[in-house]
Amino acid sequence: MYEKFYNLKESPFSLLPDPAYLYMSRQHEMALTLLKYSLINHHAYTVITGEVGAGKTTLINQLLGEIGENYTVGLINFTDDRVVQLLPWMLQAFDLPYENMSAVKMYDHFVEFLVEEHEKDRVTILIVDEAQNLAKKALENLRMFSNVNANETLLQIILVGQPEFRSTLEQPEFRQLNQRVSTYYRLDPLSSLEAQDYISHRVAVAGGNKDLFSVDAVIRIWEQSGGIPRAINTLCDMSLVYGFSNERKTIDEEVVAEMLNDRREFAVEPGTLEQPEKQSKGNGANGGESLFERLIQIRN
Repeated sequence: MYEKFYNLKESPFSLLPDPAYLYMSRQHEMALTLLKYSLINHHAYTVITGEVGAGKTTLINQLLGEIGENYTVGLINFTDDRVVQLLPWMLQAFDLPYENMSAVKMYDHFVEFLVEEHEKDRVTILIVDEAQNLAKKALENLRMFSNVNANETLLQIILVGQPEFRSTLEQPEFRQLNQRVSTYYRLDPLSSLEAQDYISHRVAVAGGNKDLFSVDAVIRIWEQSGGIPRAINTLCDMSLVYGFSNERKTIDEEVVAEMLNDRREFAVEPGTLEQPEKQSKGNGANGGESLFERLIQIRN
């Protein structure tokens, strides 16, 4: 909708993961370095945590894009506290048969697979996303797989979850699993300066002016988003829609304020938005017209 108006080749704030738009903050770079360190040193368990939308999945995708071809990777991205038996999911992650097998047979079959990969000089990695949703029994299943690494590391497990997952592992019943985790890292929200760089980077990649968003606009978006990249994307995208509707070539704080006020008024995330600000001219720069009305006028 607004791409041509802002000289953009595409929307810079899509929620879909795109390696071309990857922004590596200092802590993302550190997390990636630690993940690589864990793989190189054959650590059995690595844990990465962060809030929803902090960039954990993007980080893992970057890791998979950088590691060599001698890795066999399986991914479990469906986790539910009703799932207590992980073996079928682990076999499925590596495209191995599991139907009509007993638990013992599945375990033996999986260990045989790990040994075969090791003999081919391949490293087997299991990535469990949204690990905070795992049932306690499922976590205990994961701990038991440390037994396959008695002599050599046949399986490396990367657990990715929300911050509460770290607290779960610190509970007494998971002491043995927690002791086996060699590397922990938590992705925190972006700082205000990182948010500025993040927004400028994405706009520039899309072919636009890196100063499209004013400093005050960025600070307002950063405050509202809590520094979470996914939330920043959503707010920036909507700010561009509002800027386009008002024919504003720069996204300043006034544009962002109007967008936030409308989100508040129309009950979008009402618990997290600031109180509406008083405005002297209706709902925005064009008086009392709705966003939809202004968009129709511009389109015509």
